[in-house]
Amino acid sequence: MNPGDEPAAPSGRDKDVARQGSLEGKRPKNRVSDEALVRELYAEHAAPLLELVPVPDEADRVLESWAVADALATLRPEHRRVLLETYYLGRSVAEAAVVLGIPAGTVKSRAFYALRALKLALEERGLAP
Repeated sequence: MNPGDEPAAPSGRDKDVARQGSLEGKRPKNRVSDEALVRELYAEHAAPLLELVPVPDEADRVLESWAVADALATLRPEHRRVLLETYYLGRSVAEAAVVLGIPAGTVKSRAFYALRALKLALEERGLAP
């Protein structure tokens, strides 16, 4: 800097450094580290919430599968066969009609009544809404 030149205005970084320096003596000596603070907050707030989250249980799924199979067994054979072709094997109405050797309209009708009967059977077992 030459004599007579005006001093440059401090940059943002210069201001940050100056502010940090001025705060050094004002911080308490027993200050908790950020990591310790995060651990403490997690233990107080997040950990108890995580304990309340339900975890899917494989046993529940197996029991529901058995109950559905039991409910399917109560259906008439022609209804059960239509549900097998359309829902379990994923065939379209037209494809199921060809496989079963019946008209597509009959597939739709049987699927409707099969689902209605299945819902009733599941309700009897406490599984349907």
